Amino acid sequence: MRIIRFIIIGLVFFNNAFSQTFEKTINDNLFNTVFPGRNIQVTVNGDYLVAGKTVPVNGINKIILTKFLSSGEKLWTKVYENGEYVNYHISLEMSQDGGYLISASGPHEVRVFKTDQDGVLLSIKSIDTGEFEDKYPTLLETENENFILAGTRSLGPADNYQRIISFTEYNSDGQFVSEKKITGESHLTLQFINEVENGGYIIGGYSGFQYPEGSCLFIAKLEANGDTIWIKKYENITTVLNSNIFETQNEQFIVVGTWQASNTSINQIFLMWIDTDGIIMWEKSQLLRNSKGFSVRQTFDKGFVLAGSTEKYGNGQNDLLILKTSILGDSTWAKTYGGAGSDYGYEMKQTADSGFIVLGSSDSFDQTGSYLIRTDNQGNVACRLDHSIFFTPGISSISVDIYSELSTVGFDPVFGAGKILLYKESNITGKYNIVNTLQNFETDVVNDTSSYPVTRSHRYMLRVINECGDTSLYSLSHKSVFLEVYDGGNDTKSLIWNHYEGANVVSYVILRGIDKNNLSVIDSIPGSINIYSDLNPPAGEILYQIKGILSGDNNDMYISYSNATTHVVTNVLSKKPGSPGQFKVYPNPVYGQSIVEFSNPDRKRYDCFVFDISGRVLRYYSNITGNSFVFQKEGLANGIYFIELRGPEIFRGRIIIE
Repeated sequence: MRIIRFIIIGLVFFNNAFSQTFEKTINDNLFNTVFPGRNIQVTVNGDYLVAGKTVPVNGINKIILTKFLSSGEKLWTKVYENGEYVNYHISLEMSQDGGYLISASGPHEVRVFKTDQDGVLLSIKSIDTGEFEDKYPTLLETENENFILAGTRSLGPADNYQRIISFTEYNSDGQFVSEKKITGESHLTLQFINEVENGGYIIGGYSGFQYPEGSCLFIAKLEANGDTIWIKKYENITTVLNSNIFETQNEQFIVVGTWQASNTSINQIFLMWIDTDGIIMWEKSQLLRNSKGFSVRQTFDKGFVLAGSTEKYGNGQNDLLILKTSILGDSTWAKTYGGAGSDYGYEMKQTADSGFIVLGSSDSFDQTGSYLIRTDNQGNVACRLDHSIFFTPGISSISVDIYSELSTVGFDPVFGAGKILLYKESNITGKYNIVNTLQNFETDVVNDTSSYPVTRSHRYMLRVINECGDTSLYSLSHKSVFLEVYDGGNDTKSLIWNHYEGANVVSYVILRGIDKNNLSVIDSIPGSINIYSDLNPPAGEILYQIKGILSGDNNDMYISYSNATTHVVTNVLSKKPGSPGQFKVYPNPVYGQSIVEFSNPDRKRYDCFVFDISGRVLRYYSNITGNSFVFQKEGLANGIYFIELRGPEIFRGRIIIE
């Protein structure tokens, strides 16, 4: 069997554990929509814990912690307390002893829930924080099990209400230990704080007010005790709506966020790499317009991947976005997720197998709650909530295998698919019947074992059933090439075939030889031409075949082979070996009507089909029991047509209409 694929630019990655990818909404868990990014933890065995709060009822929420297995199956949900947590920011940290800390940060206090690794509540601490202006301070645990609470607050009238960053330490009992103040040339607003691998913290947000004077990105590096090492303003990033920072593998930092240029109100994602001293290595201030970036990670290939939302692509108002870049910040691929509503990705982490886990929020799919997505390293998910996005099976090319004389359909693999379904068009135009299935993608080709492409071309479509049992939409249809060869004048041979359908044909290559094992190229013609004259054929019976060079998506190139055939005699219907008598069409060309005459001594039933060069059935005569019938030109346009008699024997030939 010949290989269908000619050149493949780019390879499709397959994860052996398809079942480890999933997409789900969690309708009993509301994610933070302000100051997000600390609600998920990944355990050492690849399971996930998600913290949140329930939908408020009369202003009262429940604080909850949910554990999911690596497969996405919910293991348990723990409920800890009912309270007035509507305006509280919820975050989740892994504690020093292997358990978890859930903090509910509000305008006047922080409630800290300490659990063991199974979610069993061990203690609840309450920390009086005073008045934090942004109402969403963030809490981290130190190595000595104390707490660092960082947030924005005002110094009061004596200091002209200067907005500063407060870096406060509390002991394990929630008692005040010390406070450091981080100040700048103008008001500061905290949006993120993260620990640095070799000690200390990296914090940031925006300097100044977003309105009316405008603001710009600021970042500060702190000692472990809160002393400022450096603070920098990045005035090229203005009106910062949100920002976040993560340490890279070389102890430098990658910054992501959303900003608006001073002369526009369009949201844009920025991505910036700074060194350990805050100096910009490179920046992409307009990475994606009409989009927001919330979380970023450096990937195992040294590039970066970020989570956010976009209005530029996808289904709804905002769609959850995963965007992959190179080490220089250039986009390599982007995937969107979500439905008709608004969907956001706030927090992202890379898994041990190079995939990604993203936590966000969704009000699509008839519910509002957290949104949890686990992908492979290309952002693929086997079981999508929105099937119209995931299911896009595609045929790469259709060929005729020269030895088995079967139609062979090549397809582009679809991530997570468990079965491929092959459909062939029947004799009724537009009606397709299933002709084969392929389990688990053993190969990237599927054969039509019922085909007989040496007699005509066939049109095919594909469908996919994924591992979740969902069936896809149909692929675009493709149709193979069917070649006919006729005697021409002066011992020439005339070749005619229908154009390949479903892909752009770059060129057709003419193959000729004395047998199937001895075909060689004699010419190549543009893909817009489907006739060819062989002016110097060798003596004897000659075999011809057409090779189509097809261009697919992403500049991929594929090959389609036609049937291999010898020439047939003009004006005489060819017959299946062993059939008695001769069969003629006269006159041929047909000007008005002609007689189709054949030997049918036993008066058996025959049906007659008339095809155009693309293989469409244009006329049908049924129940012919005599030895001749009248063929009418009627409304057929001038040109070459093919006729086929089907009964006890099969006969084929050509009719010319003039």
